[in-house]
This record gives sequence, structure tokens and C-alpha cells, in this order.
Amino acid sequence: MKEKSQIKFLIDTIEERLASSINVKINQNLDELWGVCLFYLIVFQVKGKAKYLNQCILLFSKSLSLLIVGKNQSTALHDGLCGYYFLYLKLLKMQVIERNEKLDLFFNQKLKQSSSCYRLDLINGIIGNYLVTKDVKFIEYSVFLFDHFDKELNFLLDEPKKNFQTHSLNQKERYLLNTGFAHGWASKLYFIIAYIPLIQDDDIKIKMCKLAEGLYNRILLSEEGNNELSFPCYSNCTDNYSKRLGWCHNDLGIGYSILVYGLRTNNKSVVEKGISILKSTLVFNLESNMGVLDPFICHGSSGVALIYNRVYILTGDKNFKDKSDYWLNTCYSQFLNSKNNYNEISFLQGISGLGIAALYLEGKVIDTDWLELIQLSA
Repeated sequence: MKEKSQIKFLIDTIEERLASSINVKINQNLDELWGVCLFYLIVFQVKGKAKYLNQCILLFSKSLSLLIVGKNQSTALHDGLCGYYFLYLKLLKMQVIERNEKLDLFFNQKLKQSSSCYRLDLINGIIGNYLVTKDVKFIEYSVFLFDHFDKELNFLLDEPKKNFQTHSLNQKERYLLNTGFAHGWASKLYFIIAYIPLIQDDDIKIKMCKLAEGLYNRILLSEEGNNELSFPCYSNCTDNYSKRLGWCHNDLGIGYSILVYGLRTNNKSVVEKGISILKSTLVFNLESNMGVLDPFICHGSSGVALIYNRVYILTGDKNFKDKSDYWLNTCYSQFLNSKNNYNEISFLQGISGLGIAALYLEGKVIDTDWLELIQLSA
């Protein structure tokens, strides 16, 4: 298949599979529908056809009805309350839906009532939504964050007093010891350093700076110099948890986060550290058996391509552009030639996110707010 037709075939195939899957899954998995809503919104912006916007709004309305009755208590940006709040604010900004005061109240209350195991996602959720929407209410949320989550935030700054076994970690410990880009220290470092220049309250700013510095130091403390990849998925774990080249865990996301931290603080040595980590990953390809087993964002080739693309934009180093192109082509090959009829519809681990990532990497997408939501807009 000619390269120029790969993206068209991919998007057409994804549309067909979404159409056949949505009615089956509409009442089963609210997490998956967020990515589908975003996919239709992005395709509308690319193609300009009203049918895609209408489908986005229809699915968004159905999703909200499920959200309100408690189908999802996660605050995550990519599928939970923060993600749906982003879509709500995005559609309001486009003036294609009307503001709903009851819905505003629902989101405001739920974000402040999130269960403890999801609390740290609020760091990303609150900051990500502010960076994208510039809605001042999220400044107020940051004050709430520090008033209520001191224990969790301090844990991020203190060296754990014991070693853990990965298999025995409970859900909250996984959040607290996660070094990576998916719910972990690297993503929080990224969001916090992006947020600091926007804060007016000096006390909050000082706390944010301390937290960013603490997170950076904690990430470096977890570095292991004697493995193919330098950073584990979870810190202070004595067993060897599986490592991968991916958006979600290990060196690629951590190196990108450190690079952005160095650039935003104008710290040359931190920038060099981030670039060094990232360059060390350039030796890997599909044959390296680094866990790139599918074409999706979270664990797969499109997520790897996204990070290398952003690193190229920040550094101008063509080696990263070449690697991004390699992984995008790998993504096409994995999807188009696989015997697996990929029907998972979610954003991070499914075809809706894959379609959005491919459109962006092919230069079709102008609106990149969604990149901020997965920590890739610097």
C-alpha cells in the first residue's frame, strides 16, 4: 500500500470498526467512550464534515448520563471525570452545546470528592484542564489540592522507608511509587512545571516548585545504571518488573519529562540529562523486544512515535524525527498487517487514540489541546 494512502485506509478502517462497536459498548464501558468522542471531534476538525461533530455530541451526551449515575469514579484526564470535563469545556468553547449549571455543579463536586486512590490524578486533571481551557476555577482547585492532599504529596518528596514487591502493591501504592508517564512521577513533574508560571499565589508557587524539584530528585534516585533501560516502572521495588519502550513507563516518558523540566527552568544540566536518557533509547527497534506489541498509544508504537516527535520539535535533532517516522511506519504495519482484528475502542489502548495520534503525526491535526491531556504538548 502506498504511504500516502496508509493514513486514509487507517482512519476509514477505524471509523468502520467504531461504528460496529459503539452500540454494543455504550452501556458497558464509559472509559472507552471518551476516546471515541475525542476521535470524532478531531476528525470533524480535520475533515469539516458535520456528521462527525454530531456523532461526538451524541456520544458525549450519552456518556454524561452514565457518568452522572456513577458509572466512573476515576478523575483521570484520558477517560475519567477530568477528561469528560475537558470535553464539556471544549464543546462549550466551540459553541456547539449550551452551558448547563447542574453539570457544572456535578463536575465541581465530584472532582473534590474523588476517592483517595485517584487523588493524585487530580494534580494532572486540575492543571491539564487549566492549561487547555484557561478557566480560572482550576486555580482555585490548586489551592484545594494542597489543602487536602498534603499526605500524598509529601510522600512523593520523602524516600520510602521500605522496599516493596511489585506484585504485592495495592492500588494506592502503585500510584505513589509509579515513576512513569502514566499516572506517575514523570507526568506530575511535567504538569507542575507547566503550571508554576501561571500561579499568582506565592505560597502555592513555592510549594509547586518544591514539589517539582522533589519529583525530579526522586526520579533520579530510582535510576538503575546496569539495565537496557535505566528507570523501573515502580520505585523501591526489589523485584524486576517488566520494562518497555513506551509512552506509559520507563525511560522514554521520563526522559521527555526531564527535558521539558530543564527547558522550562532554563537548567542546562537538566536538559542534558533528559536528552541523554532519550538518546539512549534510539538504539531500540521492533526487533529489540522492548514490549512494543501493538500500534496503540499507551504501550504501543504510536505512543512511542508521539514522544519522539515532540522531542524532535523541542530539540531540532533529526535523529528523533527519524525515529518518530520509523515508529509511525511500524504502527501502520502492526495495524494493517496484523491478524488481530483490533476492535478495542479506547483512547490509550485502542483504535480511537491510534487514529488521533496518526492524524497528528501526519500533520493533519491543528488543534493540539488533546496532547496536553496526555502530557505531550510542551
